[in-house]
Amino acid sequence: FDLRAPITLFLGRLAKLTIERLDASGTMTRRVLERRPKLAKNLPAIADLSLEEVESDGREFLVASRKVNKERFLGAVRRAIAQHHKVEKWLDWEGDPVVSIAIPLGGEVQEGRFYAFLPMEQPSPLNGAIDGPFFPNPDRRTLSLSNALNDELVDVAAEISLALLLGTDRKSTRLNSSHIT
Repeated sequence: FDLRAPITLFLGRLAKLTIERLDASGTMTRRVLERRPKLAKNLPAIADLSLEEVESDGREFLVASRKVNKERFLGAVRRAIAQHHKVEKWLDWEGDPVVSIAIPLGGEVQEGRFYAFLPMEQPSPLNGAIDGPFFPNPDRRTLSLSNALNDELVDVAAEISLALLLGTDRKSTRLNSSHIT
């Protein structure tokens, strides 16, 4: 089991996941992974941002989530299609696409990960995890940040980070990549 990336971190509908592994000699190992959410305390309310504390696989995280404007999302999907990425099925996305970041509340410093609901091997650009409707590479271990959809979702994650840092939701937290050098 890879302990670097909590499997249940972004699986909000699960409370417990039991993994059983049977090796060649017939020995079974069992691991129970639990996810326990609770409301985040002593944090300012930030418009359009959902905050919760989550204990996942024995570690605690602050999870901040935001719905992505559907037109913004579909625009990124169309740009990814124009780049020849096979994301046509994202045009039929049902419900609201959501991007979340998870920041460890403990003192541990571990390499963060990208998630497409489940962890990938791709390191995230922060000491934490980023989850969203990313389009992973075929091996489902990595993703291309040159893909317009993935790039846009990373921008949303950065905007969530800025909103947390500022303690408010200002229109100025919308990133414009032309201002980044």
